[in-house]
Amino acid sequence: MPNITSLIQTLENGTCDRTNASNPRLYVEDDYSNLTTIDMVSSKFIRLHKQNLIIIDKNSTYSQSSIAAAFSNNAYYIVLNNNSIVIVDSNNLTVLNTMNLSDIHRSCDIMFLNN
Repeated sequence: MPNITSLIQTLENGTCDRTNASNPRLYVEDDYSNLTTIDMVSSKFIRLHKQNLIIIDKNSTYSQSSIAAAFSNNAYYIVLNNNSIVIVDSNNLTVLNTMNLSDIHRSCDIMFLNN
């Protein structure tokens, strides 16, 4: 059984960093140890440096608002509010492909099972 007291002490003694991402929807870590999130106010896809939480990118160049995101195989999968998923290269943020999902409406999350 884990030592809860030790865990709480570690959390209390840790350092706290803050960044400005109003109403983040989720946090996903990529292969480069960046944190990514969707800002629910602006619907922008945001990448943050994991160590200091400095915003690396704020991307809103997609045709629709972002709802959710996941990371797999060096690509971000960003769910848009028009029932599509944009697949974005994690190195240069270029769109690799778009999947249109006519039978799925307003998905609020995305995940991968078994890679």
